[in-house]
Amino acid sequence: MLASCPDVKTAQAYVMVAADFPSTDLVNAQLVAKMNGMKLDVVSASIDELLQAIEQTIRILHVFNPIEIRNNVVLYLTMETAKHDGFKSIMTGDGADELFAGYRFFQRMSQPELQKDLERIWKIMHFPSLAISKALGISLQTPFLDVTVIEYAKSISPDLKVHEENGKKHGKWVLRKTFENMLPPSIAWRDKDAMQDGSGTNGLTHFFDSLIQDSSLF
Repeated sequence: MLASCPDVKTAQAYVMVAADFPSTDLVNAQLVAKMNGMKLDVVSASIDELLQAIEQTIRILHVFNPIEIRNNVVLYLTMETAKHDGFKSIMTGDGADELFAGYRFFQRMSQPELQKDLERIWKIMHFPSLAISKALGISLQTPFLDVTVIEYAKSISPDLKVHEENGKKHGKWVLRKTFENMLPPSIAWRDKDAMQDGSGTNGLTHFFDSLIQDSSLF
């Protein structure tokens, strides 16, 4: 994520990782930040900090689905840190996977199936980052969800979203192709990782029983 402030000339990048679990995002985030001359703040959360953040995330979103919570606690902690650091606005990549077929399961579909499923997703897609940013009082910027970007993405053929490159299928192919000369191949053509794998919060599954009773969260 990128955070900015009217009083700061350059934006700051953030990556959130769980301190006690392996993360696949950290090295890539460090490399991209260095290439672009950006300061990177690594938000390393302990188990106790994650559990406290999970409680707050549940309060904001009113959901108890473990997958949703594992993903959205990453957003909560990152936004909370950016606000604490004095930043007024934060940018996320919400919508890229939904508009450009980034999820791995899309790669198993035929082109007609892919288009049909994308159209279904476009009707129901929603992004908890908006509710989290509102609750924390930090402005949220989502360039992929700009109306112009959405309409243009919808007009692109599904063959340009899931496409073969060097003998391997990739989702978000057109986005990867756009940035392949700006990023090393290890990043531009890396396999899609779920947010909980990238941050390491996948290991939280066994800790959900440590949360306080549901009835006391609201």
